[in-house]
Amino acid sequence: MTDTSTIAVVLRGPADAVLSVEGHLTAPVVGRVQELLATVVSTGVRHVIVDLSGAHGVPGELLETLLLTSWSLAERGGWLLVEGADDVDPGSALLHAFRAYREVVAAV
Repeated sequence: MTDTSTIAVVLRGPADAVLSVEGHLTAPVVGRVQELLATVVSTGVRHVIVDLSGAHGVPGELLETLLLTSWSLAERGGWLLVEGADDVDPGSALLHAFRAYREVVAAV
């Protein structure tokens, strides 16, 4: 039986992206996630959701990357929302969700 992981990136317009990861987060998988996240952000995406609900064993180096990416996006008026990682502060994610909702309502 082969231990596999999958990574999917969905772009939702020019400013929004969802990056989903499933399976074991081995060093090569974490490296690929970091590369894809950096690439997505470098294209001008400002709102990123990282779905780790199907991932096993989220290592500290990935959490650090997510934190740094969150700060980078916030400096540009964007946000990063992490779903499914036990080690991520849920209060922070909830605040990002409320901020995103407020922006959408204000634009209507």
